[in-house]
Amino acid sequence: MNEIEVHQCLYGYQDGHRLLSSSLRLPQEAASTLLLLSDLAPGLSLPIGKGYWTGVPLLSIKCYALMYTWLAPEMSRPGCVWSHVLIISFADMARFSDLSVLMGQVKRPTFFNGFDDYSVTLSLIPPGDFFGPLSPVSLEREKVHRVIRCIYSESGKGRVIGAIGEFDSVVFAVWSQQWPRLRRRFSFRTAISSADMAPSKIAFDLSVVRDSENKRDAGFEFVDIEPWERLAVEDVLFPRKTDFRRFLWRYGSDLRMGYRRFKFLSQLYILTRKSYLGPHDTHRILQGLSVNLPSLEEGKMLKSDLLQKSKYSMFPTLDSIAVLDFYTSFSGMDFLPELDEGFFDRILLEWDERFEEILSVAEVASQKRTYGSDKFLSKVVPLIKPAKLLALTKERPHLRKYFLTSNPALLDSDALLAVNGNQLTELIDYIPEKNEALVRRVLKRLLVVNDDLMAAVIMDRFPKLAVEVVVGAIEKAFLRGHLDLPRAWVDQLVQRAHSLIEGGYVESSKTTAALNFYSSMMSCSSPNVLRAGPKPWAEGIRNARDNLGGLERQKFLCFLLELALRKPLRGSEELFEFTFFSIHEDLRYSALDSELAYNLLKRLPTLSWLSNWDNCLRLRVGVLDAYISGSLDINSFKRLGYGKLNEQMRSLLKASKDNDG
Repeated sequence: MNEIEVHQCLYGYQDGHRLLSSSLRLPQEAASTLLLLSDLAPGLSLPIGKGYWTGVPLLSIKCYALMYTWLAPEMSRPGCVWSHVLIISFADMARFSDLSVLMGQVKRPTFFNGFDDYSVTLSLIPPGDFFGPLSPVSLEREKVHRVIRCIYSESGKGRVIGAIGEFDSVVFAVWSQQWPRLRRRFSFRTAISSADMAPSKIAFDLSVVRDSENKRDAGFEFVDIEPWERLAVEDVLFPRKTDFRRFLWRYGSDLRMGYRRFKFLSQLYILTRKSYLGPHDTHRILQGLSVNLPSLEEGKMLKSDLLQKSKYSMFPTLDSIAVLDFYTSFSGMDFLPELDEGFFDRILLEWDERFEEILSVAEVASQKRTYGSDKFLSKVVPLIKPAKLLALTKERPHLRKYFLTSNPALLDSDALLAVNGNQLTELIDYIPEKNEALVRRVLKRLLVVNDDLMAAVIMDRFPKLAVEVVVGAIEKAFLRGHLDLPRAWVDQLVQRAHSLIEGGYVESSKTTAALNFYSSMMSCSSPNVLRAGPKPWAEGIRNARDNLGGLERQKFLCFLLELALRKPLRGSEELFEFTFFSIHEDLRYSALDSELAYNLLKRLPTLSWLSNWDNCLRLRVGVLDAYISGSLDINSFKRLGYGKLNEQMRSLLKASKDNDG
């Protein structure tokens, strides 16, 4: 199984130049090509005993043809030649570590011995393992350099000047360096005439031009060798597989236009002979890929080994953040493979030391939303703590927008308190209305901020939830004993005072101090208050802890009493019972605030001129009228006073009944 089967054929003169013997039947296209190439090169004169090599791929049969051509002076016709052709399958081309072993397989025919030897296949055993001790080859460095530049350099023209046979060993050594795909495509001829410079049917990648004076290539100087050329030359001088040759064979395998890519691979090899590549080198390499390997399929193994680091990779570790920066900074990144999950996880391991760099890349990613950016950003979002989000994204507006759009819960932080009004109102827009729990948490944090614009925006955007949160803060404040809510929130609540009644906050209030605060925002004569009537307030004081005193208590009692007098309905009895005695006693001893007394008296009935001076009497009569007109509970009326006042109220009630009778 180690043997390589090589077909052969012989061309020479017999009533014209033609195929004389062959070990295989050649299809027409391949036969025509070999017939043309096996004849003497146009314009070339060969010394007796010397010949030249020609190598071409035969694509139609997936084989490579290597031939050697000798002059045949023994033939009667001048200019006749023998050409022995070796035909190797493309699949076997990779099995030769050193293609120069094929040079020993050609033999010049003898016309008198016949050509039967050329009708059978050859069985070759390729040289040993590629690995082993390296030993230099006896080649001239300058000649190797000239051939390499001729083939691979942008300035190379595919021709070198030399005598017949001068470059044979160099050509085979350079050919052996090539990876299999390039080997199969490589075409060459080691001798052409200097007069044969016009384009021909066969365009050789390398030709050795015979010059009568054996001149060197004009303008060629060995001293101007480039680093990549020096690397290639040094490698050619060793017959066994070096690291560089392994590199070429591994990463040249799926490259198109191999001659143009040889220089790129050589430069890449030089650049990557480190244990770690920093940001600059990483960007340089990736930029080189975009120019030299612009499609996803070309250089697939190289790109995979470079970015995903398989165990067979011959590349060092790239700077992962620089890789990500390249992916996210440029559009049209479809020539690179997708970054796998492991890559992003490796980046996140560097978060503590390089979070500023990562965030800078994330800012670009969030703005351009290019190849791989969404996957990367989704990995970064969980790393951002709410307390640090606003500080970290202060100069990164696009990243802030992405984070808050992806995870609005990041706003649930005291860091909001350090943001000015305009920015704060912008941040509020990121809170989704449907996430009521988040809205509540954020609003509770913002209740300490006294900003009119911010409070207005929040109240307009979340009217129900905002009122609920503000009222909740008010209730807690009055349970503690004092209100410390900023004015901006109070002003906004005043504008929405009707929500206090419509939302059921009056009924559920915990203290009379809070109820008084609500009543201070509205008038008992306002349509909303009258429409709701006294029942919400009656229920509110029934459940509330009475912690109100002084002038504020007088204001609140007057509000409740005036409302009950305006709209005496079943259920308002509790308001009378709660307010009547205190207000009556304050009127009696002139302890009621003058403005409150004035406003209250305007709501009381006018008595005869002899009795109208008695404000207490007017109050008692007004309350009695309310109970009668509203058909209120008479037992409640009897509970309004204590002691002498109770007797007065009973007398007033009896007199009213007598008058009705």
